[in-house]
Amino acid sequence: MSTTDDGESNPSRNELEHEGSSGPLLPSPTTQSCEESDFVKKRGEYKKRSKAWDHFHVKHVNGVRHAICKYCEKDIAADPKSHGTTPLNTHVAKCPLNPKNKHTGQATLCLGETETLEGEVKGALISWKFDAETIRKSIAYMVIVDELPFKHVEGRGFQYMMRTVCPSFRIPSRWTISRDCYQLYLDEKIKLKHLLKNNSGRICLTTDSWTSIQRINYMCLTAHFIDNDWKLNKKILNFCPIASHKGTEVGKAIEKCLLEWGVDDILTFTVDNASSNDVAISYLQGKLQNWEKAVLGGKWTHVRCVTHIVNLIVNDGIKKLGDSVDCIRAAVRYVRQSPSRLKKFKECVEIEKIESKRLLCLDVSTRWNSTYLMLDTAQRFERAFERFEEQDPYMLQELENLPTKSDWTKARFLVIFLENFYQLTVTVSSSKYVTSNNFFTDISHINGILIEMTASDNEELSSMARSMKEKYDKYWGKIEKMNMLIFISSMLDPRTKVEYLEFVVCQMYGESDGTTIAGLAKDAMFELFNEYKMLNPPASNSVSHASSLSSESQRSKTTFYGHG
Repeated sequence: MSTTDDGESNPSRNELEHEGSSGPLLPSPTTQSCEESDFVKKRGEYKKRSKAWDHFHVKHVNGVRHAICKYCEKDIAADPKSHGTTPLNTHVAKCPLNPKNKHTGQATLCLGETETLEGEVKGALISWKFDAETIRKSIAYMVIVDELPFKHVEGRGFQYMMRTVCPSFRIPSRWTISRDCYQLYLDEKIKLKHLLKNNSGRICLTTDSWTSIQRINYMCLTAHFIDNDWKLNKKILNFCPIASHKGTEVGKAIEKCLLEWGVDDILTFTVDNASSNDVAISYLQGKLQNWEKAVLGGKWTHVRCVTHIVNLIVNDGIKKLGDSVDCIRAAVRYVRQSPSRLKKFKECVEIEKIESKRLLCLDVSTRWNSTYLMLDTAQRFERAFERFEEQDPYMLQELENLPTKSDWTKARFLVIFLENFYQLTVTVSSSKYVTSNNFFTDISHINGILIEMTASDNEELSSMARSMKEKYDKYWGKIEKMNMLIFISSMLDPRTKVEYLEFVVCQMYGESDGTTIAGLAKDAMFELFNEYKMLNPPASNSVSHASSLSSESQRSKTTFYGHG
């Protein structure tokens, strides 16, 4: 019942429909069914708000709603009471047939850095595209090269940096990175095995062993070889603990490593002068002969380390001036022991107006090159040390002997004298270029320096030079103790050739012995040439071709000796 503005009452719709009926007014069955159908209609036409539905068709199976992918037609349960839209979004992002997931191959140009053969880093325009697998490998490479802990990837700073640089990259855990590092090692090992197997030249090995502070014996084995592209390679094959430093144990450890890598084309083993290494090399020579891979029966397989011999020679000389070196070493150590002392020393340097950007460095008594660097730096600050002694009254009380004028004078002579040996050590220790062709030149240079210093007017330097010359003659004074490959590599150098060898050996060993040594070196080179000729026969089997090669070789040998 409704009321009009005039106050009259008008019957409602239901009252008109049921006019004349008795009892209360109730909704008819028709009216109830209409209301229920309207409710169902509303639920069925409820608008789907998730964008994932744009990629799916809806299908009802046994009263359960399913979503069918428009691209790959994959069936995914999507009942609103039991499932959300997360599975749908995940599938859309990974669906292989989704056009938006296909990479167009378009890379991004960016300014990167490239390293030249000379080691210089230059900018270059490169293309880049996101690759999660490559990023993970680069992180494993970073952990290995920079010697970082695996948990570095879980640090807040690293994760913040990665989120800033590449937000779409999922940072792996420390356990994943540890597996990536090991997998990177296995991949690189396979590559190196392939390189060693297909390498056309022979391999020269260098090994050394030592004992750690935990009293564990370790050995390192390094391979040097020239690949098919004529590039010098230096690869560490093994770094492992060994039972002891006995020669047999070292030899067996090297043999096991060679078998693991499948390497048998060995030319030389370079070791220091420990007696145990002589036993190890003898053991390995026998194994190479059993493998039928020894050149000339392993006659020149054993090469003594040049830098180690130089270290022994110089250490004998430094002992002659031990008191002066000890005084300067103690003064340097006293200044470096305290930050306040070092600060006061720098003030003395400024007052004395010493223009040197070097800093005082400590040395290791067993490494003469570090002693050379310590003396070379300290002698530049002689005036600063004198002023520091005046300003620090405790220095005289703590040190027994302070450096005197005589000590500084001896240090200067020693620095000048040792500079040649230091430069020689740096040159021979290089690994980015071949050094064997310079060994003989360096050895002869040392001999000339020692002879010159032996005749010096300074009695102390002369005595030191004589002591060093005795040690020199122990290793390089006789031809029987030298490896012929040292002479052969010098003769093959186009800058020196045979004439230089003959001239130098005559200067070193005298005219008679020098001529004999030069002849032995020539015979050794042709013996090595014939060995390689037998190991690598020519491809053609024709008799005429072989005879022509033989006659040409004989003519070359005759010419070689004639011009020698």
